[in-house]
Amino acid sequence: MLARRRPVRRRRGDGRSSLSRLAEVPGRQGGGDPAWRPRAAAADRRCRLCFGVARAAAHRPHLLSGRHGRRRQRPALRRRAGRRRLFPDAAGLRSAGCLEASRQYPAPVRWHRATDRSQERLTADLVARVRLIRSSSIGPVTYRQLLARFGGAEAALSAIPDLAARGGGKAPTIAPEAVARKEIERVEALGARYFALGQGLYPRLLAQLPDAPPLLIAKGDFALLDKQAVGIVGARNASAAACRFARGLAHDLGQEGLAVVSGLARGIDAAAHDGAMETGTIGVVAGGIDVFYPPENEARQKAMFERGLVIAEMPPGTEPRARHFPYRNRIIAGLSAGTVVIEAAPKSGSLITARLAAEAGREVMAVPGSPLDPRAQGCNQLIRDGATLVQGAADVVETLRPLAAHVQSARASFEMAVPEADEADGDARRLVEELLGPSPVPVDELVRLSGCPSGAVQLVLLELDLAGRLDRHAGGKVSLAA
Repeated sequence: MLARRRPVRRRRGDGRSSLSRLAEVPGRQGGGDPAWRPRAAAADRRCRLCFGVARAAAHRPHLLSGRHGRRRQRPALRRRAGRRRLFPDAAGLRSAGCLEASRQYPAPVRWHRATDRSQERLTADLVARVRLIRSSSIGPVTYRQLLARFGGAEAALSAIPDLAARGGGKAPTIAPEAVARKEIERVEALGARYFALGQGLYPRLLAQLPDAPPLLIAKGDFALLDKQAVGIVGARNASAAACRFARGLAHDLGQEGLAVVSGLARGIDAAAHDGAMETGTIGVVAGGIDVFYPPENEARQKAMFERGLVIAEMPPGTEPRARHFPYRNRIIAGLSAGTVVIEAAPKSGSLITARLAAEAGREVMAVPGSPLDPRAQGCNQLIRDGATLVQGAADVVETLRPLAAHVQSARASFEMAVPEADEADGDARRLVEELLGPSPVPVDELVRLSGCPSGAVQLVLLELDLAGRLDRHAGGKVSLAA
C-alpha cells in the first residue's frame, strides 16, 4: 500500500507558491469545464478529417509521407481509449513515397560571415572605382595609371592630393561617396551590372586599348562577350539598298557564330542590329543605359536587353552629347576583331571608328559604292588606303577566322601592367616640363630626350595631369594645358 503524501508546507513570510503556475489552474478549467466543450466539437472534426486523409493515403500513397527525417520516430498518435484512432493506417503512411517540395518559395539564403565580409569589400572597391572615374580631370589613362601604381582605387583616392600638390596645382574635385552609391543603386535597379577594367567579364580585346573605359555598365546576355565580334558601322542617312545589305550581312555573320557590334544609331546601325537580333548583337550607346537615343530606337534597345547586350560608359540618366560619340566609337572598335564600314561620308563618325580600329591593330573592311554617291566616298577611300573589300559575309569570315584564337576572352582575369616604381626628383620634373609645350608630343619622345627612366617620366606626367596642367591627346601624345 502506497504511503500517504505529506502536505507541502510553506515557509512563513514566503508569498511564493512551491507549485508551478500550471498546477494552480482550477480543475474546472480542464477538459470538464463547459467553456471548453464547444472546442471539443472542432477537435472531433479534425479527428475525422485526419481519419479521412489516412484512408485516402492507403490507396494513394503519394499524397503523404510518414517519414519526417528524425532518428527516433514516435509511433502514430492515438486518442484516448474508446475514441477513434487518428492514423489507423500508419504503416501505409510510413511506406508512402516522399512528396517533392514546391519550388515556388525557394529556401532562404544562409548568411555566412566570410561571404558577407567579402561582399562588403567588393562593394567598397566598386564605390571607390566609381568615385575615382567620376572625379573631375581624371580620364581613362589617368585612372589606369593610378590603379597600376597604387594597386587599388581607395589607395589612389588617398594619394591624389599629394600628387597634385607636387604637380604645382590644385587637386581635382573627388566625387562624393553618396553620389557613387546612388549611381550603383540606380544601376542595380535597372537590372544592369558593372564591368571593371581588369576584373571579371571585362572584354579582353577592349582592355588592350590604352584608353579603355575603366567601368562599363551592361545589361543583357553577357555570354555574347565570349564570342568573336565584328563591328558594322555606317551612315545614318543610308540608302535603302545599303540598309538591306547591312541587315543581310549581319544575319549571315550571326549564322557563322559571330557577334555583331554597332552603335544603336539610325540607318546602318539599326539595320545591323535587326539582322543579328536572333543570333546575338551588342549595342554601344553614347549616353546612359536607360536613355533611348534616338527615340525611335526605344523598342529595339528594349529588345536587346532581352535577346542581346547593351553597353554604356556614361552613368545612367546621361543624355548623349557630341563629345560622347567618339568615346562610343572607340568601344565599338575595341570590342571588335574587325570593323566593316557601309556607306560613310568623307568626314563621318564611321571613319573615326575605322581609324580607331586601325590604330588598335584591328582589321578594317569596307563595302564599295558608286562613285556618284557622296555617301560611298568614305568607303571607297578606305579601300584605296588598304582596307579589305567586302562583298559578303564570306569575305569577313575569311579575314577574321585566323584571329579567332587570339581574341576570345581568356579564362584568367586580365592583369594590368605595373609601371616601374621610379620616383621623380626635382631634376626629372624640370627636364620634363622644359620639353613640354603647347604642341602635342609622344610620351616616348619625352623619355628619350629627357634621359630619365620611363617610370619617372610617367609619374611627372601624372602629377601634372592631376594638377590640371597637362592635356592628353590621341596616339599617346601630351601637351601643356593652355
